Amino acid sequence: MKTFVKTLMCLACMAWLSSCEKDSDINGTKHREVSKVFDASFNVYDLTEGEPVITNDGCFKNWKGEGESLILERFSVDITLFCDMENLSFCDLNGTFFAQDGSELYFSIAQGKIICIQDQGCEIFHYSIDDVATIEGGTKRFQGATGSFNPEIMIHDGKIPDWFAQFSCNGLINLKWVGKQSPDPSDPLHIPDPKEPEQLPWLED
Repeated sequence: MKTFVKTLMCLACMAWLSSCEKDSDINGTKHREVSKVFDASFNVYDLTEGEPVITNDGCFKNWKGEGESLILERFSVDITLFCDMENLSFCDLNGTFFAQDGSELYFSIAQGKIICIQDQGCEIFHYSIDDVATIEGGTKRFQGATGSFNPEIMIHDGKIPDWFAQFSCNGLINLKWVGKQSPDPSDPLHIPDPKEPEQLPWLED
């Protein structure tokens, strides 16, 4: 009986080890993914250069700014989009976060609505955008990243250079890592290696 129990425990241990190796290739390279809360607070200013580019989708805009985030830490951001203020809409919003370590994180909003809030008694902000942004990968720490966040954009529609928009982003980011060893524990993508299976007690026949 004890021999039978020992055999079952050995088989269970082998199955556990096999499942742990599903995230490794033949070279021992591990593919891991972890979900983190994504946050970012920043202001952008309209720094569109040259003559206004106007298409059927609206007027081309280039917004740039700086901010802070737990994941990104200090960063700069560059956003392009087409605004159609007559129809209170926008499309093709594409942005890049530039972290200080050289990592880049990309995001986009295909299209959305510009909400007028001038009649709500707000003296600073006149419009808002609340459409969900999609995270579309990046470089270094953010290579292969996915997820989404709500940008909560509040727009002060003053004449340039007084125009600005305030972003308060909250969402979820899925970070991927490929390597033979775990990243440094201080890295936001640190994922500990699975614990080694505990030694099974010797069973007497």
